[in-house]
Amino acid sequence: MQKGNSRKIQKLTVGRTDEVALVVEKIIDSEAGEVIMNIPRFSRLADSLANFHLIAREAKLLRKKIVIESVDDKIIELAGLAGLESLNPFLTRSRKQFYDIVSATQDKEEKKTPAFPKNNLWKP
Repeated sequence: MQKGNSRKIQKLTVGRTDEVALVVEKIIDSEAGEVIMNIPRFSRLADSLANFHLIAREAKLLRKKIVIESVDDKIIELAGLAGLESLNPFLTRSRKQFYDIVSATQDKEEKKTPAFPKNNLWKP
């Protein structure tokens, strides 16, 4: 592995009919230290737990972190059994999401300042 690769992240898409050997080749060819593998539902990889053990073994030899991303529960389960990190993108929050966070001081100031002054009544 080359220097500086540990910070790079690459997302690889696996085809539904891709064999495990092709998937392992994609991992080997990737220069990234972390590889997110998007595996579709009903992928051939789900046919055997041995496929995920092979991916995990190759990742360990290459010193790469592999994350399995799939909407298929069977793939998520097999990846977990093989010791790979896995996630369903629809069941997790995106890292890019942002939240409406208001500081405590700003919140207190808004409570002190009413929207309409009490002495002025709204007239239609």
